[in-house]
Amino acid sequence: MRAWLAGLGLAEYGEIFADNDIGPDILADLTRDDLRKLGLSIGNQLRLLKAIRAEFGAPQPAAPPVNAPLPTPQPTAQPSDNVERRPLTVMFCDLADSTALSTRLDPEDLQDVIRVYQEACTERIREFGGYIAKYMGDGILVYFGYPKTLERDAERAVRSALSIVQAMAGLNQTIGQDQDIEIAVRIGIATGTVMVGEVIGEGMAQERTVVGEAPNMAARLQGLAGRNGIVIGTLTKDLTGDGFLYRDMGSTELKGIAGLVQTWEVAGLRDDAGDDAGSDDFDNDAAVPELVGRDEEIGLLRRAWQSAKDEERGQVVTVSGEAGIGKSVLIDGLRAAVRAEGKMQLVLRSSPYHTNSALYPVIEYFKRLARWQPKDNGETRLGKLETLLESYEQPVSETVPLIAEMLSLALPEDRYPPHDLTPKQQK
Repeated sequence: MRAWLAGLGLAEYGEIFADNDIGPDILADLTRDDLRKLGLSIGNQLRLLKAIRAEFGAPQPAAPPVNAPLPTPQPTAQPSDNVERRPLTVMFCDLADSTALSTRLDPEDLQDVIRVYQEACTERIREFGGYIAKYMGDGILVYFGYPKTLERDAERAVRSALSIVQAMAGLNQTIGQDQDIEIAVRIGIATGTVMVGEVIGEGMAQERTVVGEAPNMAARLQGLAGRNGIVIGTLTKDLTGDGFLYRDMGSTELKGIAGLVQTWEVAGLRDDAGDDAGSDDFDNDAAVPELVGRDEEIGLLRRAWQSAKDEERGQVVTVSGEAGIGKSVLIDGLRAAVRAEGKMQLVLRSSPYHTNSALYPVIEYFKRLARWQPKDNGETRLGKLETLLESYEQPVSETVPLIAEMLSLALPEDRYPPHDLTPKQQK
């Protein structure tokens, strides 16, 4: 909100708007009478209303004078057949400390920063099936579960948020270095039942109304997030299950929402905790639950493993079945036995969200092995990758550039000159 006002030359009203809880969701409802009460001059009232019309469509008309005749009654609009009640996960993504950036950067440079930030966010939102409802200055309002409901919408939202945070490290190695700034985001995610209503506005300002607690809560949760932080509500956490690592932020009071709200910060994917070769996080002494009636399946896995050891012949076993019948426990039992023998394990995981990335399981494996975290910047990630690869009997000067390019990690040219390999040689 402050950045949007600054772009209009009205930065001095940023605090006034914040103190009166005026956000992008109600800008289109402001009238000249409202702006007069906020202390805006006549010229600034007109400038702001003109910008609102260009961004959101025509604002509501000003309230009539007290002694004005009552308007002629108009027919009551009937509810549209398109109005529907549906669950929705809402994500509000905002460029962190944009007010400070607006004071440091030339408006054209700030516009370039916001553009590349929005492009990076948009790519990762659409990758996970999100619908961008509106760009609001440097903020982005996103729906997961609209216009089409997809499987695991809440999980898609959190994965998208983590991907956005990771993308900021890449931006800081390019435009961030050029402008001598550190780009970061703050993200809030909330889930709830909403009423999706009629289309309002015209042209670029056209949107479908969404009424419910989730959009407001997502905006409030975003305000609690730190730099590159992701804060979610309880319902979103319940729906995402144990797929992520969380930090309990306790209960807090949010403006406009009754009672205390339990909030959680997303620390990363649970895979990022690391349970691969060389990790100390895997509990060798942890008891694996005993499966009843699975002797045949257990025996097949053990025989395949024995054949791989004794005959040095690779084995492939597919374990499939309905959720909850013990597939993970079956595999955990084999893994515990293998680890007890002191053998190395490489764990690669595919994902339904990355079907267009053939190397995704390998890429994620290296990230876990290097112990990358979502908030790590490019320099930190490079240091972790170098430390990892130095432990292998391979020339680091050749290995780091190859693996870094696969991981989309930019390298300083003074330390790693660009290689001259063809794509085939690189592959």
